[in-house]
Amino acid sequence: MSDSSTKLPVFLFAFANDEEGSLKVEKEEDTLAEILKTQALRSRVDYDSIHSANLDRIFREIHVLHNDLHIFHYGGHSNSTSLLLEDVALRASSLAQLLGNLENLKLMFLNGCANEDQVKVFLKKGVKVIIATSSNIEDNKAIDFAEQFYSALVNGRTIKDAFNAGKAYLDSKYAEEQIGIDIEKVDQPQRGEYSLEINEFAWKLFYSDEENLDWTIPPTRSAPDPEPDNFKGNESVILSHPDINKKLVDLVLEGLNDYSEEDEFGSGFWNAYQKDPENLKFRKKKIKIKESFPSIFEELLYTILSEEGEKYGIYRLESINKIYRSFIRFISYIAIANLWHEVRNAKKANESFIIEEPYKKDIVSIFDLNFKLAVHYDYVWLITTIGRIFKQNQWTPYIKGFELFFSSMIETDEYYQACRFLEKELNQKITPTFSIPREEIETLCLEAEKHLGKFLKRSAFLCYYNCPLIAVSGIKVDNPYNGRDVKFVHNHRSFEDSEEGISEKPIRRSGFTANRAILFAKNLEEDEEPLNLTPFLIDLNNFEINVEEKEGSIPQILLLDSYKSEEDKQGYIYRLSQTFEPNQNFIVNENYDRSKYEDLEIILDQLKLFKDDLGA
Repeated sequence: MSDSSTKLPVFLFAFANDEEGSLKVEKEEDTLAEILKTQALRSRVDYDSIHSANLDRIFREIHVLHNDLHIFHYGGHSNSTSLLLEDVALRASSLAQLLGNLENLKLMFLNGCANEDQVKVFLKKGVKVIIATSSNIEDNKAIDFAEQFYSALVNGRTIKDAFNAGKAYLDSKYAEEQIGIDIEKVDQPQRGEYSLEINEFAWKLFYSDEENLDWTIPPTRSAPDPEPDNFKGNESVILSHPDINKKLVDLVLEGLNDYSEEDEFGSGFWNAYQKDPENLKFRKKKIKIKESFPSIFEELLYTILSEEGEKYGIYRLESINKIYRSFIRFISYIAIANLWHEVRNAKKANESFIIEEPYKKDIVSIFDLNFKLAVHYDYVWLITTIGRIFKQNQWTPYIKGFELFFSSMIETDEYYQACRFLEKELNQKITPTFSIPREEIETLCLEAEKHLGKFLKRSAFLCYYNCPLIAVSGIKVDNPYNGRDVKFVHNHRSFEDSEEGISEKPIRRSGFTANRAILFAKNLEEDEEPLNLTPFLIDLNNFEINVEEKEGSIPQILLLDSYKSEEDKQGYIYRLSQTFEPNQNFIVNENYDRSKYEDLEIILDQLKLFKDDLGA
């Protein structure tokens, strides 16, 4: 049973649309996220949102959240027996078996059409309170009612009072209309279709015990008294455990050792490690880890391997959180780029391939992700989905070791569980208020270190490629009329550390790659077809107009983060990989500053092309 004193109540929102996209579920999702985001920052609740909900996603999230789940909300089509997800009709009897066993579930909110007949099944299985509908409902009213309900709930109202507040709002706003509908008038009830036959309020509140209607969100946890040794900021809790970083270093080196034969300059280290790992100095082990992963992560890894990262508790937890988020996004985009690589090759060869519709929606949802929901995006699920597509089509990943990573993303695997801890539990506790009891900081640091070590151990395949990231700034044809084979000269920069900075170098290839792209390649000269990571990753230097400033400049690797939907700043948000801080955002849209950058339209065109190639 979850300890309510240390864990936040979690709200899970699931939204499903039809193939025509006839419902306004995205608006409902954004509206509720805006309400819950403020409460999450205040450490009152946490929430998760499933865009394009399907059976696997809903069951997986409920399994992961388990007794932390307090409210389950569904928005989409429904009928008297089922919730109409994007892949199947989820019958009430099946979902009731899952939800009925959750001790802390306070409410189930079914914001779809004519689903009242499902209620008795849920009540029988133990769900305490249910909001359901007696008739068809219209989209705008569904959104308005949900908005008013959650607005009241997060402001301290009980479930009953919040329900009445929503009802009062709709009664006032639509006073001249009839809220209800005669269900007999529609053959297959669909949210969005409605008539004005009767004057009955469509939403109803059902419960097994009236006391359950009095539940409210617990108040904000108070911070500890400001005693001198209480944690206030990064330097608050001094860690005293003698083995900080030992578990992490041991796990990561185990993973790196599998790829040690590819380490051209590290044979001496690996010979010593394989002979007697305990005899190696700890400092040398940490340096090897920092040097082995792609250099864009060096600064992040330093934050936990440094003296400061081993000493200060909150600083360490923040660093672990940032490292995981940065790595999992990077790996996700390698997976997406690899998928696009295979799709384009199959089309070029006129070969058939299979990508099921729910999988397409899962993948492209990342490109329509509002920036307010980005922090809750499920990258593990995205990687799992792509892994299934590869297995279904018998494709081999471009990167050695990725297949093993794909296979690890199942619920029973320890690496999957490590991801879930870092993504859910740790992220939930790392809030602006740091409301973690002082005595738990060190224990949490050790647990988070263990899980990050497992994750990085499985991510060690990234080190198989020595300095794999290459930015191509320009391509020229080399002497096409002199009788020799045509060569393509690629002016490029590899991201190796250099005191003089990073200079462009030419490489002649028989094949053409991509201009202004970031390539993942073991050897650009020899690799027949390197993996193109753009537009998911970009080097901003490739688009800067001032050529003089670009020479020798530090790479500005940006990862696609989310979509910003405000009217004044529409466009895709990219975030600097090494810091991952909100103030490091760069927005790519058609209104970019043409005095500083050029051809950023290429990125927007490529994002559109990816969706078209996927058939989504």
